[in-house]
Amino acid sequence: MKKELKILIIIYLITRIFYFFSGGYILKKTGFLKENYEKNYHLERKNSGWVEALYRWDAPWYLYIAENGYKENRKAPEAKKWKDIPFSAGFLPLFPYFIKFFKLFFSSYELVGIFLSFIFGLTSVISFYFLIKKFLSESAFTSTLIFMFFPPSIFLSLPYPEGLFLTLLFLFFLSLEEDFLEGFLLLPLLVMTRAQGFYTILLFLFFPKNIKKKLFLIFLFLLGILTIFLIYYKSFGSILPFLQRQSLSRGIPLGPWHGFVEFFLWKEKGIFSWKGSWIDLFLSIIFIFLIVFSKERKIFPLWALLWTYIVLLFPLCSSFLSYQRLILPAFPIFGILGKIFNKKIFYFLIPLLFLIQFYYFYRYATFQWIS
Repeated sequence: MKKELKILIIIYLITRIFYFFSGGYILKKTGFLKENYEKNYHLERKNSGWVEALYRWDAPWYLYIAENGYKENRKAPEAKKWKDIPFSAGFLPLFPYFIKFFKLFFSSYELVGIFLSFIFGLTSVISFYFLIKKFLSESAFTSTLIFMFFPPSIFLSLPYPEGLFLTLLFLFFLSLEEDFLEGFLLLPLLVMTRAQGFYTILLFLFFPKNIKKKLFLIFLFLLGILTIFLIYYKSFGSILPFLQRQSLSRGIPLGPWHGFVEFFLWKEKGIFSWKGSWIDLFLSIIFIFLIVFSKERKIFPLWALLWTYIVLLFPLCSSFLSYQRLILPAFPIFGILGKIFNKKIFYFLIPLLFLIQFYYFYRYATFQWIS
């Protein structure tokens, strides 16, 4: 196990450092998509190319919240589109608050965001390894490599909360499986990191079986919700702006098919697309097929399968927007893939995924949409 973990850490460090420092070269050679750059909030500071390349789409907003709190940024292009709903209200507080705290040890907020995302990306990979090893000890190494090089996993190492959220999530699930009560305390932090943390309450109907532990988890969940409410109430006088920005109820009563309908009605479909792409459609079908029909799924307990269904289907209740990134928490899928691929295919698959992931980073750095 120690050897496998060392290899995984080394591979992560080498590939992520390569990605990070290639960003400046990419920008110097190709520039960025001006239309997207001008229509979205972006950094307006004198940074080196490799720093600039890492702050695209939502990433600058986490810096903004870390520096200014949740007060409205009228200079951002998105402020005009959302009118009376502050755009910053759509982002949960834990990751930007981490940036704010660690700024004490760095010269700039930008460097803090890069450092934390690099570290949290690594801890998410390590925590994934230990969680998947609980169920698939023989293929934990291959499953973790697939998870690490799954193209949208590039977001684990970008200034986004994905790495932090998945680290907390996998350690929380490991605590549930091991019945480690102290690990349950991660739940409020999960809720404060990404909206997907809200889904966890659906698991407590089935797992754990002990009533007292269920009640304890529900209390911790509500504690996280209360903390969010207090933060938003202090900033906006209400939690309503968060709900409006997240659109948490949009399409959910209509069911997962709502996303497929919206996908086919959306005229600007392509390999990559704003409201869903052909890649998103393909992955959703394949992943749902794996969790429903593969024999390897039987290795996982009921709560893990239920979680996977939730993660795969809930985003489809609204659209395919950012679908690839949203299915990263579905850890059994990567365990199943690591189990079914034989070594010959695997040696071809990982280099291919590496190249695709680098292409995703290229699109990200140049301000082109990726899911």
